[in-house]
Amino acid sequence: MYSCINNHVDPSFLGAIYLRKSYNEIAEQTNVETFKTTGTLYLNGTATIIIIVGFLIILIARIFEIISYFSLSDSAPLKVKDDTSTQT
Repeated sequence: MYSCINNHVDPSFLGAIYLRKSYNEIAEQTNVETFKTTGTLYLNGTATIIIIVGFLIILIARIFEIISYFSLSDSAPLKVKDDTSTQT
């Protein structure tokens, strides 16, 4: 059973890669750098989940995620497209 699982890439690891990319983009858009730390911790935690320490890293990532969202400012700048040229 383990050899069948070991031959394929773990789907949660692939998800963690995209989650890290998402948190990096959020960090760039909001200027809150702890989002990058959150994404990196999720990726490292998922990679080391085979040993028990991975669960602890994912727990720390969840704490950083909460800190990151509370670090957002209430009035974030919005990027709005200028559609006035198409209106007549």
